[in-house]
Amino acid sequence: MRIRLLAAALLLAAPLAAQDGGYKQPPAPIAQILDAAPTPAVLLGPTREWLLLLERRPLPPISEVGAPLLRLAGDRIDPRTSNRTRDVSFKSLRVRSVNGNTERELATPTNARIGSPRWSPDGARVAYTIATDSGLHLWVATIANGGSKTLTGPILSGATGAPCSWIDDARLLCRTVVGSRGAPPAESAVPTGPVIQQSAGRVAPNRTYEDLLQSPGDEALFEYHFTSQLAIVGLDGAITPLGTPGIHTASTPSPDGRHVLVETVHRPYSYLVPLQRFPRRVEVWSLDGKVERTIADVGLQEEVSPAFDAVPTGPRDAGWRSDAPATLVWTEALDGGNPATKADKRDRLLALAAPFAGEPATLAETEFRIAEVTWGRSGLALVDEFWWKTRRARSWKIDPDAPAGAPVLLFDRSAEDRYADPGSFVTVPNAEGRPVLLLAADGRGAYLIGDGASAEGDRPFLDRFDLTTKATTRLFRSTAPYFEMPVVVLDADARRVITRRESKTDVPNYVVRDLKSGKLAALTRFGDPAPQFAGVISQLITYKRNDGVQLSATLYLPAGYDKAKQGRLPFFFWAYPQEFKTAAAAAQVVGSPYRFTRPSGASHLFLLTQGYGVLDGPTMPIVGEGDKEPNDSYVQQLVAS
Repeated sequence: MRIRLLAAALLLAAPLAAQDGGYKQPPAPIAQILDAAPTPAVLLGPTREWLLLLERRPLPPISEVGAPLLRLAGDRIDPRTSNRTRDVSFKSLRVRSVNGNTERELATPTNARIGSPRWSPDGARVAYTIATDSGLHLWVATIANGGSKTLTGPILSGATGAPCSWIDDARLLCRTVVGSRGAPPAESAVPTGPVIQQSAGRVAPNRTYEDLLQSPGDEALFEYHFTSQLAIVGLDGAITPLGTPGIHTASTPSPDGRHVLVETVHRPYSYLVPLQRFPRRVEVWSLDGKVERTIADVGLQEEVSPAFDAVPTGPRDAGWRSDAPATLVWTEALDGGNPATKADKRDRLLALAAPFAGEPATLAETEFRIAEVTWGRSGLALVDEFWWKTRRARSWKIDPDAPAGAPVLLFDRSAEDRYADPGSFVTVPNAEGRPVLLLAADGRGAYLIGDGASAEGDRPFLDRFDLTTKATTRLFRSTAPYFEMPVVVLDADARRVITRRESKTDVPNYVVRDLKSGKLAALTRFGDPAPQFAGVISQLITYKRNDGVQLSATLYLPAGYDKAKQGRLPFFFWAYPQEFKTAAAAAQVVGSPYRFTRPSGASHLFLLTQGYGVLDGPTMPIVGEGDKEPNDSYVQQLVAS
């Protein structure tokens, strides 16, 4: 609905000239901004020595937007390539050293559609895909000399996401199309039989999903395009098939590079829910393709409650422990996955180490749903739990090597309370390229980065947190007139950090900040992607609705606007309601008065070039305190906001 309103407003804002019956063009300022090169994306290498700068393309050409499209099982793919449509792509790659001024272009094909960049664990190479009309190719670039070479032809399968991941510094595990699959199933206007859906006579409410399977013909196309063959690809281009083909939705090598965690979807499929809820086997394979252990065979999830705290039964969120050679971890519900069931404990965290024999060990049991696990080292992990209905969030320190010990509570808070948010723990890639908790040299200190929400707006921070005493020491906080977000901590004692620094008039750029001296060293020098917006006025405002709840928004006025001469402006509101459990949390200020704002994509801010004012992100809280539900007074609160 918001996009439709924006389109209607743009049509009213200025006449659109037809090009001899061809495509209509937007007003000049909008076309100029959309055709300009966007600010590059940035990806730091695992050794924290190099920044990978990913040069983005402007809007995709109409040939790409108008490419063939299949809507299958909740996804959209290009049938020519068995790859997802509209994936983010880049036009070129550059690297820049963190310590110094070395910068070089990585050799890539001209006019390439580059996707899925992945650093090797040692930071010496970057693997990436190149999309052509015939399929996905795998390439690899060497940082030391900037050279690139192709490793495969158009054989990669991107239907279930990024097709490749590094096994170690010299090999990648990829999902490839099945070479013997032949031509795709022919679409027929004549049904091969009736569409049969069977009800078990039980009430099973579900959310509404797009692009679901609708017929046996869709099922055949789904199997054709989503079935893949796992393969090991060496840096010399050698390709070794692994195991048997299947609809592999995940294939993750173990940190020691000796095993693969594989999730494979199988029948029966559903016309009611998407691929993510189809039956699936979760298995551990050896690198010769043998199944070492079946962790679970999860059934069709058509009857999982749509409640936010509901989860399917059986193992879920399976993965590898980052700080161990080959230890599987996963979560299971202890309440049948039903939040309406009374239970002292809702979830448990399980682990099973290679050779994957015997029963898994229980590492932790939680009162709420397990949201995230951060691995630190032998004897240290952090477990976050969350309960949507109450918005309560807690963080625990556990010893995964001695699970019988009592967990230590670190934080217990309302997830809605942005002012009291302690931030997120900082992780760094280990030697295997897996994220682990960054610890200070004394082994006790960890680090937290947060938005720093406050009544004066967001002021990002970096804190040192003592895991033993739970004492917090503030190392950095953004100060006016800048909005400066810590991004990467460069050393164990947090002497130097990379931040992303901006102001109302300064383009966001990355700098290395010395926290002791306060000195800054520029890492990037990105220019203004839309100088047409240089004169736009922005202001963070607060106001109250009739029930006393404080609201906030960012107010934008067109460049050169003079109220005395131009009078009142037509205004466009870009808003979306959000549920809260308390009025106090709903009243907290959102945003910062020091952000550098420019439009990107199909932005509502383009209206500022056409004489409109814009109220961006006006908070519209829908509060349901205590036993009350937000929907009890949804319309009244929406109108009041």
